[in-house]
Amino acid sequence: MPAAPLGLAHALVETAHHALTVAADPTDRASLAQALADTTPDTIAGTLDWTGGPPPDTALLPLVGGQWQHGPDGPRLAVVSNTALPDVPLTGELTPAR
Repeated sequence: MPAAPLGLAHALVETAHHALTVAADPTDRASLAQALADTTPDTIAGTLDWTGGPPPDTALLPLVGGQWQHGPDGPRLAVVSNTALPDVPLTGELTPAR
């Protein structure tokens, strides 16, 4: 079974590495904050754009909707909504809870 939060945790590490790499002084908090505010790293979770907001210094993460469904080999995580990322194929239909 996939570990859903693992990608976001990995993206956090990628973002930290990027900020530490591009900061003028990686030991200075203000320099690191400015590096994060000016960054748009490509991560395992997609491109994180910290420059646009809507609130300052916030990156929005485009997500797809998933639902655990019964499959022939046991539970599977199906992609049931791809409105934010239409390039991700749907692998199931949303089914109501019983």
